[in-house]
Amino acid sequence: MFRRKRSADDFAAEIKAHLELEADELESEGVKKEDARRKAKVEFGNAQTAQERFHLRGRVVWFDNLLHDLRFAVRQLVRKPSFGCVAFLVLALGIGTCVAIFAFVDAALLEPLPYANPDRIMSVSESDTSLPGWPLSYPDFLDWQAQNKSYHSPRTRCAAA
Repeated sequence: MFRRKRSADDFAAEIKAHLELEADELESEGVKKEDARRKAKVEFGNAQTAQERFHLRGRVVWFDNLLHDLRFAVRQLVRKPSFGCVAFLVLALGIGTCVAIFAFVDAALLEPLPYANPDRIMSVSESDTSLPGWPLSYPDFLDWQAQNKSYHSPRTRCAAA
């Protein structure tokens, strides 16, 4: 927390010092100077990759990539504003359609019906061989309601009270 952050130049100097120490050690073992430097570099690996890893160590890579992508997208939209308008309209229509469909599904299927006992609601209709499911006329409904002995009808209860 209280440590000073290392600079990229400091890290590059450390890599260089490490390579020189390794080359000096190989020279002391009897390897020629040029071969010792080359062998030290081969054993260490790619110094550029190590510097890139050092640079990316304290960063959130996906966030950096996101920022680069957003900058690129803005540059492209500024370059071709007609494409940006079309993309905006397509997104607006798609999002609006999704919201409308969800609102309908939520109101029709997910939310309970706004009645006291929605599980007791019935549909009443007449049927005939020529017209199955014919809607019931209001006078017939009143007759059936008056003759009803099996099902509870809120209208008969209200009228009796």
